[in-house]
Amino acid sequence: MPDATTYTLNTNEIYNELEKRAEEKAEKRFVFIRSEKYEKILLAKLRTELKLAHNDKVSFNQLTDEAMNTDKYKKWLADYSNKAKEYELAKDKYNNFVAFKDMKITEESSARYLINKK
Repeated sequence: MPDATTYTLNTNEIYNELEKRAEEKAEKRFVFIRSEKYEKILLAKLRTELKLAHNDKVSFNQLTDEAMNTDKYKKWLADYSNKAKEYELAKDKYNNFVAFKDMKITEESSARYLINKK
């Protein structure tokens, strides 16, 4: 049986890392939600601009389709997608660190159990 080694878990360091990652996750969510809510505002502005350019009756659906085909909307969509990705990564990194912390605690408990079993 290999020798079991115990470690001292640096709880302050772990806590500070969790706090930092939680802040990053919250900030990414904030930016993502703002971008998500901006879509309605952007589409309304683009539809208004397009309606003025048409000078005749045009359906709401056609204006929406045309608005979604503009460079402004495409730029917003790329930015929105990037913010969604950043938020998901921040969430995953936070959850991965929580899992890592739990694994380290389990590893320490197992090592102490094996040492005490001798």
